[in-house]
Amino acid sequence: SVAFRHGWLEDYLRQLNAMSGSGDTVDQMLADGEQETGLQLPEDIETLFGDGITVSVDGSADLKSFTESPDPAEVPVGIRIQGDPDKIVPVIDRLEKVAGADADLVKVARGEGQVAVGFSQAYVERLLQKGDLGSVAAFEDVVPDAGRATGSFYVNFDAGDGWAEQLADVVSGGDAAARSNIAPLDALGASAWTEGDVQHGLLRLTTD
Repeated sequence: SVAFRHGWLEDYLRQLNAMSGSGDTVDQMLADGEQETGLQLPEDIETLFGDGITVSVDGSADLKSFTESPDPAEVPVGIRIQGDPDKIVPVIDRLEKVAGADADLVKVARGEGQVAVGFSQAYVERLLQKGDLGSVAAFEDVVPDAGRATGSFYVNFDAGDGWAEQLADVVSGGDAAARSNIAPLDALGASAWTEGDVQHGLLRLTTD
């Protein structure tokens, strides 16, 4: 998850201009992007990302089946965007027009103050439901300051039906040592927050 303040992209582009010594390259990149996509840049990108995004991959993913017979509609992965759906969805619609036939793979669901995007309609609709991640002990252990974090990353190795062991098998080609190395892991969390002019970061890995 990452939170965005208003004007974040314009500030970043100004920094790029300052580092390059000339805004010509960045301005040309934006102009080319506008011509190819029909978007207003960088304004529409800031609108698209809203106040923040959360990228989610569910532990129920059957990684072995996906590697053998890839079907995006079966992948429980999606992005939830916090913001005004009436502003965000039109930007997504314009990007889908650019994508052409491939846009049919993308599913979009609207909620109150949020939009979910993914490959499975059932999963994106699930992302709009109220969850209870904040009360999960493993999450609290590795992301203890989630309420004030401007960005966070969390992995639960024990979630789902052994997804971590499946991943170890897929990546290692079935090496038993890789599976045994994954087995003791519980959760991994990284978070960042600001206090005045001080930036804080925390990385935690817990084991069973």
